[in-house]
Amino acid sequence: MKIGGTLVSVTITLLLGAFVNPACADPAQVVARTGQSAVGVSGYTYNGLFRDNVTSPVTALPAPMMAGDLVALFSSLNQGGSAPASDRGLWLLHQNGSGRVVARQGSSAAGTEQGTIFQTLSDMTTDSYGRVFYFASLAGPAITQGLNSSGVWEADMSQSALTLRVISSAPGTGPNGYFRTVNNVQPLDGSLGSDLAITAVVTSYPGQPVTLPYTTGIWARSGAAFEMVSWSYGDVPGLSSTWFANGYHQIGPAGRGATAAQMYGPNISSILVNGTTITNDWVVLRTAPGSREIIARTATQAPGTDAGVMFRTLPGSTTLPAVNAAGDFVFAARLIGPGVTTSNSTGLWRSSTSEVSLLARGGAPALAAGTGVNFDSLVANSSDGSLSVMDNGDAVFVTYFSGAGITLNNLNGIYKLSPTGQHSLIARSGVPQSGLPNGTTFLRTAMPLAMKTAGEDHVMFVSRLAGTGVTTANDDVLFRHREASGLQLIAREGDVIGDHVLKSFVGNGADMQLTGNGYAIVSVTLSPTSNPTATPQPGVLGISPSGSMQVIAAKGSSISLSDNTSPTISDLRLAPKNALSDGGKVAIAAMFTGTPRDEAVFVASIDSAVSCPADFNHDGTVSNADLFAFLSAWFAQSMSADFDGSGDITVPDIFEFLAVWFEGC
Repeated sequence: MKIGGTLVSVTITLLLGAFVNPACADPAQVVARTGQSAVGVSGYTYNGLFRDNVTSPVTALPAPMMAGDLVALFSSLNQGGSAPASDRGLWLLHQNGSGRVVARQGSSAAGTEQGTIFQTLSDMTTDSYGRVFYFASLAGPAITQGLNSSGVWEADMSQSALTLRVISSAPGTGPNGYFRTVNNVQPLDGSLGSDLAITAVVTSYPGQPVTLPYTTGIWARSGAAFEMVSWSYGDVPGLSSTWFANGYHQIGPAGRGATAAQMYGPNISSILVNGTTITNDWVVLRTAPGSREIIARTATQAPGTDAGVMFRTLPGSTTLPAVNAAGDFVFAARLIGPGVTTSNSTGLWRSSTSEVSLLARGGAPALAAGTGVNFDSLVANSSDGSLSVMDNGDAVFVTYFSGAGITLNNLNGIYKLSPTGQHSLIARSGVPQSGLPNGTTFLRTAMPLAMKTAGEDHVMFVSRLAGTGVTTANDDVLFRHREASGLQLIAREGDVIGDHVLKSFVGNGADMQLTGNGYAIVSVTLSPTSNPTATPQPGVLGISPSGSMQVIAAKGSSISLSDNTSPTISDLRLAPKNALSDGGKVAIAAMFTGTPRDEAVFVASIDSAVSCPADFNHDGTVSNADLFAFLSAWFAQSMSADFDGSGDITVPDIFEFLAVWFEGC
């Protein structure tokens, strides 16, 4: 057949006949499956690994999470054909299924009064040290509902313990402050001596004088004791008779963080600047266990600006700072004062242990975006993913541009600034860039749709293309950026990936998970290559550090499991966090077709299939089918056929693929 003016002989496959190489992909490791004996619960089997055993309504179990090399999972239980919805447990298991049950509804709750049991198990989180932290409600003779009836527990492979119980005294909040609810648990790395942080609601103890409203804060644990990191109430450090009234808190992996808060008291005043009244009632604090320091305040001089230029507004509920592992953080603010105009009234500031410095300001040159191009509106914030600080201190943010050559189509992008002042343009709308398909640009209104960063050099985002050959059936794209390799197209709507056609990124990629060493997963929808117009079904796309991608699991497709079965997935679920380990392992809960009920938690390796590029359809073998699958992708101009990494689908890609196909696995 004639391809791009080059004759490629189909007789290659005919001459090879039934040529097949040994299997390349390992099966997914079954951790637990319906009907298997439940570890640590004699006479019971796992039942609802995907959902509870109830008919109406169906109550979803939290999806499994990786805990280092372990898997934390919930399941309901079955005994002799009976599976009451109230009987469920939480397990911490090795990938081969061995391990221990750490909690079970109806069983004694560690650290509580005699006769107190777990009534319900609900949410959980995990860490890389093999620990699981879980929320539960309680029942028993010593329990008063709504008062002491819930808490947080933790477990590893050797023990379980009470972490924090509602009704406990909240350190730093005065004699009447107690924990009313715990909203979040965040494991810490221990570098500051703290291994855990909680976000909680605090109020006055029942029956005592009401001295505290419902307030929020963060507490970090060192040893057995919790210490306040930040609180949206209490005295303001360094300002007598002044107290906080609102607070919005962020904390990094070590326990250092940032709080944006509003103040009340006699030290609050207003001034008139350029005809506008501004009040000095908002601050940004640098926080750590036992330490809070004001580093910025409205109506005060803004570092890095001319004399008299002041902070007009500081972060609040919709513009949260971003914090990294070292405790460095970046925040956006608006300015007022001499020389301040609409074009230079916004900026980003960096807070480190030594100083607060201006990072970028509207109207200043955006050096990596081209001569004469300036920053314009800098209002990025961590709450929507448009602002982050990498482990090395690099700030990554979404920005608008102004200046030379700026039009409505090319006025925004993703930018990176290092602590040493190095500028990097990651992506920009409306302009050609290396890594983009020829004739295409990023669409302004989708720059980006979602973004994640990890480690020191990994940025991943979902956007949308415009330009040559772009339609609504192939405009959504997933990109990764690294300094050494630049912009890399990972996946594009319409790509052929093995036996599937990529249809969309679920939630525009909002649930992307990215590790510091470059593994990533994202929820997608897919249709089979045999029927590309079929209704798209949910699936999980895995990306290796090299940028290779594979479909980890998909509804309607079979999956090879370690128990020598290949069931068809009828539904699947991925945890919104911690489903991916640093080693590229992905924990998934799935339900399979057929009767009786069949559900499982399994762990798949991202690298297991992509380690063999010749296995183009990811079926575990190298055969003629891979050659035809590649040619189908090549004719469809799928980026999965870009074997020479040029960013375009051309004839050399065919020869590159043939070379690896002949080598096999």
